[in-house]
Amino acid sequence: MQVSHETIYQWIFTDAQQGGDFFLSLVRHHKKRRKQRRSSKKRLFEVRISITEQPKIVADRVRFGDWESDTMKSVALVT
Repeated sequence: MQVSHETIYQWIFTDAQQGGDFFLSLVRHHKKRRKQRRSSKKRLFEVRISITEQPKIVADRVRFGDWESDTMKSVALVT
């Protein structure tokens, strides 16, 4: 007689629902999972400079990284 692993786990599951304790014999008997704690929301940029305190060269936008991200166009997924 052949029995699949799925049949064995179904039998153990129904036994556990009826108050049995065969599931405790399993190597991993599926204890209740704890909810994952969310880490405190840390700022990505701890030290920020106000726009009014930025050097004048940034306002001129002559260097590569001086452009604001909302003025940049990115590739969009079109369906």
